[in-house]
Amino acid sequence: MNGTLNKRLWVFGLCAALGAGFLVAGCGDGSLEPNPSGPGGTTPGVAGTTGTAGTAGINLPNVWIAFDSDRDFNRDIYMIRPDGTDLTRLTSEPSIDKEPAFSPGGDRLAFTSDRGDDGFQIYLLDLASRQVTRVTRRAEGADQSRFSPDGELITFHSGASVYVIRPGGTEETLVATGADSFNAYFWPAFSADGQELVFDRNNEINAVRLDGSGLRKIVQNWTTTIKSPTVSPGGSEIAYHVYCDDGGASIWTTPFSTVTDPCGGRRLTPQGQPPSQRPAWGPDNWFAYERVDKASNVATIALISRTEGVPRILTIDAPGSVAADSRNPSWSR
Repeated sequence: MNGTLNKRLWVFGLCAALGAGFLVAGCGDGSLEPNPSGPGGTTPGVAGTTGTAGTAGINLPNVWIAFDSDRDFNRDIYMIRPDGTDLTRLTSEPSIDKEPAFSPGGDRLAFTSDRGDDGFQIYLLDLASRQVTRVTRRAEGADQSRFSPDGELITFHSGASVYVIRPGGTEETLVATGADSFNAYFWPAFSADGQELVFDRNNEINAVRLDGSGLRKIVQNWTTTIKSPTVSPGGSEIAYHVYCDDGGASIWTTPFSTVTDPCGGRRLTPQGQPPSQRPAWGPDNWFAYERVDKASNVATIALISRTEGVPRILTIDAPGSVAADSRNPSWSR
């Protein structure tokens, strides 16, 4: 495992190869040094050079970004600093581990795994002890989990519905159910006050109170794909991805309290970029998201801020290596 990790994230020549318009984590004089003790002291990360070209003058949040990747030939959970340093592998089971979601305190991760004998379910990883506990036991499986702002609940998708549950696996509660498999409710997220769930149903974004009442639209129903809402830290906006032009998915933001046409909000990712999806709203109006190569359908994690407006590639593979597919970013606080 360590040898494979140390081959990843080398960026020799990649600044020029990626071309203008991108800021690349670790781009500078070409010298990268292994971090001898990544967070927790168990898995070496690979450190980029902070303050060089690609990071100079950029005020990056001093937090973590978790994501899932097949970079070691199995889909596992990793975390990394926004400047590209301290890459750390968090899971190493032969199972598929994906869709990490930080708790508000940053000490736990909810994630989806098929490590049990009944398909994908929600599990909880304690980052200090690396102990994993199971949260859900749904016959139809469970995925797409996220924490409430106070850390007392986890929401998740299962079948056509969205649920909430205690992190200990108790008090599972159905919140809302879609009409059918296409109009199912996906990617639930809590509002900033914890009173509502926001979710998509493939071609619109809705919100509903935790007791199932007050269903309302945030992004209008449209003849296009509209997915993966995420709520701003302050609670006044959401971000989502939508297909607005021939370039594929792009990321937009819109007010939380009004109804907006899907391509009538505020565009975040520039036109002409590769498809951009699964936004995660971080501190200081930074966003992490999947940037997808249309030919290979391989994704990298990218960052963009409203201030900069320029995508910054976070996960990079060694020249000549098999491209790793990295997805589902989540910010710590």
